[in-house]
Amino acid sequence: MKRLLYCVFLGSERERLRRLRGVDARPVGLVSRGRFCAATSSIAAAPLVPTLERVQAYERVVEAYFADRSVIPMRFGSVLESREEVCRFLEERAAVFEAQLKEIEGCVEMGIRVVFGPSAASQSKPRSERRPTTKTPAAPGSGRAYLEARAKHLPPDEGPVERYRRAFQGLFTRLEVELPAPLRLIVGADGKLRLEAGAGADQLAARGARPQGALSLAFLVPRERVEAFRSAFERMGDEATGSYLSGPWPPYSFVAKR
Repeated sequence: MKRLLYCVFLGSERERLRRLRGVDARPVGLVSRGRFCAATSSIAAAPLVPTLERVQAYERVVEAYFADRSVIPMRFGSVLESREEVCRFLEERAAVFEAQLKEIEGCVEMGIRVVFGPSAASQSKPRSERRPTTKTPAAPGSGRAYLEARAKHLPPDEGPVERYRRAFQGLFTRLEVELPAPLRLIVGADGKLRLEAGAGADQLAARGARPQGALSLAFLVPRERVEAFRSAFERMGDEATGSYLSGPWPPYSFVAKR
């Protein structure tokens, strides 16, 4: 029967099973090969439609194992044909899992979502800390000019990504950034991270639209530094307006997705 994969970790299927129910209330079982173990459940058919109920059930299983160990979370809908295929998967990717666990060992993911554009005032995110929002500057004549105007509201020579990187210096080991189009991230000659308008900024203006959306930052944070990370976010005060803090989560942004 097809098996849905939730996460992979160091362990054995001989360890005491938890009474977990996964997607579609199917019982969760463990499959091991070598040093690695996968949490799985049976499914009737694939592909699996990602309903809210299913995604939440999936996350509960991953977080249950993540509570007391480092795990490599799989992407929702990762399905293999049988238990034997799961064993083969663990064996073939053992070296990859070793490298991933070495990097994320003892760490969690903390997320910051920076909302901008016309929807900033009304944007909200579940399980996030709401921060006050700032008034968006009036739209100039082009998308590129709009982004340049926004930059005037930032500290000199510093964009939002660099601002957060500076605020959390020493509290994280890795940073992943997800940008809305048409923004792109560049590294300046001084080593600072900056946002600039990429291809498509002026096309947006031609349609009477502004660049908008959310900038997502994912930080890989040692578990023992989570409270210090939260405190650093609070100390940012007005610098963190329009931002939402979430976590700790399993390190989804820092592992290769199947």
